[in-house]
Amino acid sequence: MLLTGFILLCGPFQPLKASESIAYHVRQEVTVYVTNTGSKYHRGGCGYLSRSKISISKKKAVAAGYGTCSRCRP
Repeated sequence: MLLTGFILLCGPFQPLKASESIAYHVRQEVTVYVTNTGSKYHRGGCGYLSRSKISISKKKAVAAGYGTCSRCRP
């Protein structure tokens, strides 16, 4: 009964045509890297990144007061 009511309200199921698409936006956390002594966050391959690279989410890095690296601009 519930399904019948749903179909009556929404209409029958229509499959997508080849030209139609559905976009899904998935929010993923971006991983950046900070160092023990620096004040900036970096991409993994940045030349300014030292050996003491520590992975952290970009959101947490910004909240902790780290700034964007002027070289790699993550």
